[in-house]
Amino acid sequence: MPRPKLIATDLDGTLLDDSSAVSGLNARAMALAASLGVPFVIATGRPVRWLPGRDVLPDAYRLAIVSNGAALCDIETKALSHARHIPPVTALEVAERLHRAIPGVAIGAENGHDFGTEPHTPSAEFADWGGWSGDLEQIVADIDPIIKMFGFHAELDADQLLERAEAALGDDVAITHASMGQRYGVVEILPRGVSKARALE
Repeated sequence: MPRPKLIATDLDGTLLDDSSAVSGLNARAMALAASLGVPFVIATGRPVRWLPGRDVLPDAYRLAIVSNGAALCDIETKALSHARHIPPVTALEVAERLHRAIPGVAIGAENGHDFGTEPHTPSAEFADWGGWSGDLEQIVADIDPIIKMFGFHAELDADQLLERAEAALGDDVAITHASMGQRYGVVEILPRGVSKARALE
């Protein structure tokens, strides 16, 4: 069997199990790849603040793809590079279009390290994400440069929210489904053309 030039993997439900640990088999695969000089690249939707360190990923390639491809992150220093940003004026326009098209939607934004969301978000975990709630204009100003936005909805599930967000925003931005078993819908909004596949390329 030919040796791969590179291995790329997601984290949740792929490399990591339900307890956010790397199984023995996966750990051995990473170690073998490293010993053969094959880069083992992490490509995740997680932001920098949720990216495991060397204690969990000792043999991963130093640069990881984070925030669904919006940036690269140094696993050791947590420094971002090659980040794609959503300008503040665009972020506010996106939020206005979503508010108009989807009553009840709550908008959030992050820069990888920091996260903020509107007060009416159904996400009770936002504070655990290292974030805060507040006025959208203030959030956009504080979070800038934004690499990812969120839409939360208490009554629509992720599929319904994604469908309505795509209808409202078209292809002006990249929109992805974010469903992790919550009782509310979540979508993630990225700069146009951004994806994990594009960042890996």
